[in-house]
Order: sequence, then structure tokens, then C-alpha cells
Amino acid sequence: MACSHCQVSFSFERFRRGGTYSQRSPSMVFWFCAVGGTILASIIVTRRSGSSVRELLLRGIDIKRIENPVWRVGIFLLMPVNIALSYLMILWSGASVPDRMTPLLSIPVLLLVYGISGYCEQIGWTAIMTDQLLKHRTVIMAGIIVGITWAVWHIIPFIQTHNTAEWIFWQCIFTVVARVQLTKVYVLTNRSVFSTVAMHATYNTAFSLMPYYGSSYNPMYMTLATLFTTIIVFLLPNLSRKSER
Repeated sequence: MACSHCQVSFSFERFRRGGTYSQRSPSMVFWFCAVGGTILASIIVTRRSGSSVRELLLRGIDIKRIENPVWRVGIFLLMPVNIALSYLMILWSGASVPDRMTPLLSIPVLLLVYGISGYCEQIGWTAIMTDQLLKHRTVIMAGIIVGITWAVWHIIPFIQTHNTAEWIFWQCIFTVVARVQLTKVYVLTNRSVFSTVAMHATYNTAFSLMPYYGSSYNPMYMTLATLFTTIIVFLLPNLSRKSER
């Protein structure tokens, strides 16, 4: 998820500073590959399964599958809560944070851009890969398998954006934990791919709103915060069943 954040932040900085077309082109290639790759993968998968490309692509906006009104709101709040908890940990640790804030006016643009990138990624990670794994694996195991794959996929972009080895390690651990959380929410929302798109987009947006454009982000604290809320997400269905008895 932070991969798309890095790409978008790179684009914003280039345009803000008046970068040339040649400086902007890597991000344009990224977007072309993201959208084109999603369509191509959908064609390949549906040809093998005999299903419809249109139906697969529409799963990314299947909010109507979410029957529980609590989750219709929760999918937009869970990741920002994780970010807020991690930021409180950063402040509690006494670490210095930038004085400059990300402009709030950038929120609509961030949500749009991250929504598109999240849609492209989650068609693959959720609608295709997670669905197949859930046929033979538990939610936790499916989440771990996809999470490890997702983390490895992002290692090179993490290195290219000049992050330390410790940062990359913790971001990879966070990616696995977050994927388990996404998989559980996916199941709880009647397998709505839109729920994972929403969580993906709100994570990256909240990430970018941390001072300054996410430069104060700490993946170790984010891992701890997400692990805490993931445990709650797993416990809530069990608690509700007990209360009904």
C-alpha cells in the first residue's frame, strides 16, 4: 500500500516543483501499468474460469454486498484509526515530527488517486488471489500468504524510495498484518472487494496526511496499532454471537 503512496507523493512533489515531462513520466508509466495490468489480468483469469471480465471488474465497486451498516462506515474508519493510534505512539515515544502539515485541500485528490490504485490492486489481491485461497485456507492463512506476496512485491519500490532496512522490515511485517485484517473484513462484509479498496485508499490517504506527506510515519508503531485492531476485528463476531445466546 505504501508503494502507491510513494508513487503519488513523488508525483505531487514533481508537479509542485514544476518538474518536466521526463521527470513525471515514471509515474505515468506506473499508472498505465496499474490500469492496463488489471484489465489484462482480468482477461486472463476469466478466460480460464469461463466467467465475465465485466463481472470481475465490477466487484471492485460492490458496496451493495455489505449488508451490515456498521461495516459500511467501518471500512472507511478502520485504517485511519490505525494511523491515528500509530501517530499517538510516535508522539508518546518522544520522536520528533515535522512541523509542516499536509494541506487538507489535497484530501479529495488523494482519495481519488488512491481509490483508483487501490481498486487496481485489490482486483488482483482480493477478487482473484484471496478468493482462490479461501477455498482451501483459513482467513488467517490466506491473509498471511497474500500478505507475504504483497510485501515481497513492494520491497524493490521501498528500496528505490531510500528507506532503511529496519523501515522495510517493519513495513513488510505491517503489510502481512494488514492483509490478515483486510481478509477478515472482506469475509465479514460478504466478500465485498469494495471494502478492501476503501481500506486501501483510506490507509494511503491517512498515511499522506501525517506530517509531512507521511514523512513522520513509523511502520513499527503502525504494525502494533494494526495488530491491536485486527485482534478486535477477529473477536467482535464471536462476542456478538455470545450475546445473542
